[in-house]
Amino acid sequence: DTKKIELKGTPAQPDASVSVFWNSQTQDVAFTVNNLPALGDDKDYQLWAIVDGKPTDMGVMNYKDALAAIVSGDKKVANAQAFAITIEPKGGSKEPTLSDMVVVGNV
Repeated sequence: DTKKIELKGTPAQPDASVSVFWNSQTQDVAFTVNNLPALGDDKDYQLWAIVDGKPTDMGVMNYKDALAAIVSGDKKVANAQAFAITIEPKGGSKEPTLSDMVVVGNV
């Protein structure tokens, strides 16, 4: 029941790449970083699930944590149509900064 969704780099970060693993039954989300740019200490990566056209916060990770082999999210999501990762101020944001989207992929 687990799907692998490849998140491809945006025009701003064409070499970025992340693989998301999502189980629609258990609603668990995990991911592995293939390539993401380094961040300054004042920024974090934030994972978003797109549900019914609206972004849903799936958690914040710092650059070092994002480089772990597989990162398991602590949030669950049902009915995701896409996933994306943005660069946000330290601690994350309530809404994604679309101009700082680094990867995106449809389910």
